[in-house]
Amino acid sequence: PTVFTTSKNPIIVFLRFIALHIPPKFKMNRETVTSAIKESYKYYGFSGRVAYQCESWLLYPDFENVFVSGGNIMEFRSFFDVISSVDHESFEDCWRVFKVGKIDDLNSLPSDTRLQKNMLNHLRNGRKTGDGFGVLIFDGENIV
Repeated sequence: PTVFTTSKNPIIVFLRFIALHIPPKFKMNRETVTSAIKESYKYYGFSGRVAYQCESWLLYPDFENVFVSGGNIMEFRSFFDVISSVDHESFEDCWRVFKVGKIDDLNSLPSDTRLQKNMLNHLRNGRKTGDGFGVLIFDGENIV
């Protein structure tokens, strides 16, 4: 069994985790995420509470100030208890934000969107990048 202590659920013991994949251009609001999870829950015939796990740059704790308060990414992040994270030497997911394979020069990156501007500020301030590993609990109807 896997045992975690989280802020939303004091102790969780699960024998299985369902990996959550975030497709490109997926709208990450509560309605869309809950609907997608509910569909998988029914498809696999689950009952009771099920743990869904996600490892993503979107859940990296130090990116909290990069994402727009009240936006879909922040709402998505709020569904998860982030239980661990890993730092990266370089921003491995830069292609998702800047549409480039790697960062050679911060000054050459686009700053057209608020996310790009915030990420550039984060990087220029020497802040770390990485991935967060989060868990959410679904009871068949709702994220709890």
